[in-house]
This record gives sequence, C-alpha cells and structure tokens, in this order.
Amino acid sequence: MKYTIKKFLRPGWLDNFNKLNKAVSFFLAVIILLLVIVSYLMSVQSNWSIIITCIVIISISIFLRIAVKYLLKAKNILIENDYLIIELIGLKHKVKFKNIMEVGIITPFHLPPKIMLMYDFDELDKIIYLKVKANKLFGLVFVESVIKYYLITDPDSFIAALKERTNDIKFIEKDFTKKIVLENNDRLKSKRVLGLFLFLIIPIIISIFFIPKVQLKFNSIFSKIHQVKGDIYSKNNNFKAAIKSYKKAAEINPLNAQFYSHLSHLYERLDDYDQAIECGLKAIKIDPNLGLAYQNLAVVYRKHQWYELAIETCKKAISLDADSFIAYSEMGLSYEKIGKYEEAVNAHKQALKKNPKHYFSNFRLALMYIEKGENELAIKEYYVLKNASPSMAKYLEEKLFKKK
Repeated sequence: MKYTIKKFLRPGWLDNFNKLNKAVSFFLAVIILLLVIVSYLMSVQSNWSIIITCIVIISISIFLRIAVKYLLKAKNILIENDYLIIELIGLKHKVKFKNIMEVGIITPFHLPPKIMLMYDFDELDKIIYLKVKANKLFGLVFVESVIKYYLITDPDSFIAALKERTNDIKFIEKDFTKKIVLENNDRLKSKRVLGLFLFLIIPIIISIFFIPKVQLKFNSIFSKIHQVKGDIYSKNNNFKAAIKSYKKAAEINPLNAQFYSHLSHLYERLDDYDQAIECGLKAIKIDPNLGLAYQNLAVVYRKHQWYELAIETCKKAISLDADSFIAYSEMGLSYEKIGKYEEAVNAHKQALKKNPKHYFSNFRLALMYIEKGENELAIKEYYVLKNASPSMAKYLEEKLFKKK
C-alpha cells in the first residue's frame, strides 16, 4: 500500500544541524575575509593552509546541507510485509514494525505557530505522528528515539492499514491540548553535543588529512605563476620586476632551489654581487646537486675577480652537469684572466663541443689567437662568426687588420 507524502516535517536534530552548519560556514568565511584583508593591507604572505582548510570545511558543509535538503526529502510511505518503507530521493528507509513505538494523528493546531507558518498547513490537515527507535551509528546511540511528522494522502486509511498488519505498534491519542515541541525529548543529553558536532568533526578530520597535499598543490600552482611572470620580465630585461616575482615564488615555495638560483642570476645582472652570492649559496644549501646554482655563482665570482674560486665552482658545475657549456665558457674566461691561455682555449673548445652555436666561445678563441699571433686560427673563427654574429665578426675584423 502506497501513500504520497505531501509534506515532511524535518526532525529537530536536522534543523539544529543546518543552523550549526550555517553558523560554522559564516564564521569560517569571515576568517578567510579577514586573512585576505590583513595580508593585502600589511603586504604579507597569506596563510594558505588556514584559508584552504576553511574553504574545504565550508565546501563539505554546503554539500551536507544540500544532501540533507534534497536527498532526505521524503516522497512516499509504503506498507510492505513487516516493514514501513519511507521513500526518499535516491534511497529507501525501511522501518520494521517492531521498531515503531507510537503512531497517531495530530492537527496543525497542535504544532508551534512557527512550524505552522514554515510548512503552510491547512486547518483541516491531518498529520501522521510517528515515533520510532533510532538506529545505531558506528555502534553509538546518540538518540534513543526519533519523532517524525508526515502529511500524507488518506491518513485514516494509513492508520487502519497498520492496525491490520500488526498488534505491536502502540496507537495513541495524545493529550493534544498542549502544544507539541518539534524535537525529540528522549535524547540522551550527555550524547547530544557529540551527535550534533559529528558533522563538523568529520569535515575537520578530512581537511587535516588532505590539507598538506592540497597546500602543496596550491603552492606549486601559485609559485609557478610567479616564476612564469619572472621569466617574462627577465626576457624583457626588466630584472627588478623579475626579482620581485621570483621572491614571491620563493616565499610560497621556499624549498625550491631553482628559484634562488634564478635570483642569483638576476642579481648578478644588476651587479648586486652580494645578493647574488647569498641567493646562490642558499640554492646550493637546499639542493647541493643543482649544477645551475654553481654555474651562476661562477659568473658572480668571476665578476668579483675571484678567478680561482670561479674556476673551482665551474668544475663543480661540470661534475654535476657534464653538458653545461656555460660552465666551460665561464671557466675559459677565468683562465684568460689569470693568464692560463692553453687551459682557456681547451675550456672554450669544450663549450663549443657541447654547443656549437655558443658563438661567444668562438669570439673568445679568436681574441686569444690574435693575442698569441696565430692569425690563421683567428681567421677561421672570424668566418664562423661572419654570418652567425656580424657584430663580433666586425670587432675581430678590426683587430685582425690592426695586427697586419
């Protein structure tokens, strides 16, 4: 036998849950807003772990509210065999006759005025009053019994059908001269708080478990954005703006050695050698096997006229990255400065072997050949540069003619 549910009065715990959920969501939203405002006004890094945690909890809370509103919306009541089946959207809730404690009929006048207005009852409506034993949740009992109120089609027929099926149900005529409070008076007060906060505790536990992974992902995305901006500024020779972008990237992801290595290079381009060395050493401290950091440091050491240290740093860079033609080229420049031309020539030849289009090494070789009076070798480098780098070729042309 099937009865359509016109209206379903949600039990008190559901209303309390929704109120708590809304309050928590509002409180967390205020926290997020305050963090963003403070971060903006004080120009400090936002505490993304707190913000992400709040967003996750709010999202779960909203999802639970939607689930409660739509998935727990009753549609029909069926009487089948020894069960009272309450059809919800997407699922069915079976109640054994033996678990039904009380059944009765009330009118809207027996309900609080607030409830009457909320559900817009008609004066002649007959509402089914149903009291059932509560199910255990994970072996715990937060509520001993639950009272449900349904406005259904043909409630008298429903009561009669139940009486025909079983004698175990208590059919009552309550003293309806007093208003009914829409809540369960049989709750165990000591466990009420635990049951009420269950929906808050679970999202928090889930958030704590997933936040580290989520935060790492967010950090990776935001730091990547600043890194891309820094690269664009660097290509346009706007090194100050590039430094600001890379600093923000390093603040978000302070364990990324490449960010500090890039900062070292950018400071070197601005001739701020102290900052360049500091960032380079920090990159090496984070990742001792980052060859690029040693390579950038070698450039700074050479410009600082610490040629021996620059050579050793280049060798370290090459040991970590054998294809680093820049490290070979830098080593060649430092050898030139201390008068070791043979070692300088070999270093530049190695750079060209790793990258034949690194024409700067052709240029340096040609200058050394000219210095040593080996013009034939210098002319070979000149012809390589004639089409590849006309400005370098022009400079060599003047040098070669002067030598002649």
